[in-house]
Amino acid sequence: MKLHISAVRAAACATALAIFMSATLPANAQNTPVILRLGTIQASNNPIVAGMKRFAELVDAGTHGRVVVQTFDTGTLGAALPEIHNVRVGTQEMFADGCTWLGALIPDWNLCAIPYMNNNYTTAAQMMHGPIGQKLNQEFSEQQHIVVLANDWYRSVRELETTRPVNAPSDLKDLKIRVPGMPDFVVPWQTYGANAVPLDLGQTFVALQQGVVVGTDTPLDITALFHFQEVEKYVSAINWLYEPIVLLINQDVWNRLSKSDQRVLLDSATAAGKYQNNLVVRQFDDYVRTLKKAGMTFLTPNTRPWREESKKIPAALLKSGHLTDWSYKEALRRLDAPAAH
Repeated sequence: MKLHISAVRAAACATALAIFMSATLPANAQNTPVILRLGTIQASNNPIVAGMKRFAELVDAGTHGRVVVQTFDTGTLGAALPEIHNVRVGTQEMFADGCTWLGALIPDWNLCAIPYMNNNYTTAAQMMHGPIGQKLNQEFSEQQHIVVLANDWYRSVRELETTRPVNAPSDLKDLKIRVPGMPDFVVPWQTYGANAVPLDLGQTFVALQQGVVVGTDTPLDITALFHFQEVEKYVSAINWLYEPIVLLINQDVWNRLSKSDQRVLLDSATAAGKYQNNLVVRQFDDYVRTLKKAGMTFLTPNTRPWREESKKIPAALLKSGHLTDWSYKEALRRLDAPAAH
């Protein structure tokens, strides 16, 4: 009888130990794979989505199926800010899109939306790899409980598309230009002299048809995807914004991964970013040809007047509370520097 009781106690202790070990092991050290839902608001044919899918493939291979990334595009999981909120609270694990969305949560991230902070994709990536990007990543982790896995994926450069020719900021006086509904986009176009009209992309085509707006601030891929070329006739190729894409993951989810699987995710984010970036660069010329074939005229204005007006933008953002003293000074420093940026 004593032997039986001892055996029962031993079995109970073993079971308790197993439960304890299971609870304390990293989530992906157990048999059930970790599912990471990765969302974006971009359409399925956007290079960001291609990068997300490549990331998922690399993670699956690198972790031998311990971590499975499921991708959701076209806002399936919600609009951008709600998706970021869901990542913060843990009801969604990951999100990928333009870093300008993060400025709605932390003012310093509005640096990403200031025109001519960078002159090309390379310098935008270098900025995010350096002290500025490191500080932004740290702030986001500390304040939003979210880890930035990557901050250097390319977003196709933003241009200006209109129904009439625009070569200088003075040509914009009182023209109604569609912009995303965020201060970091509204303020720049107001500074240039336009009447900035926050409008959802899905409403923009009809607004252009009806003359509610006469232009958009979109990348060429968005112009083609939404068929704005059927209404707009001119592209002012002023290359006003090189916006990095960020890849985000919930802090708790990240912490539960083993160190080796964390390394796989980081390496996969880097490799998928390079793949996505090559697509962005290659597809740009394709979109130029597509839009020219559709009848759009490409203008190549002198960007000096645009750059000079852009130097007024940081003060306006600081005054409205959308930059801090630190990010204001960093913006001025880069805008005043030679064109190396």
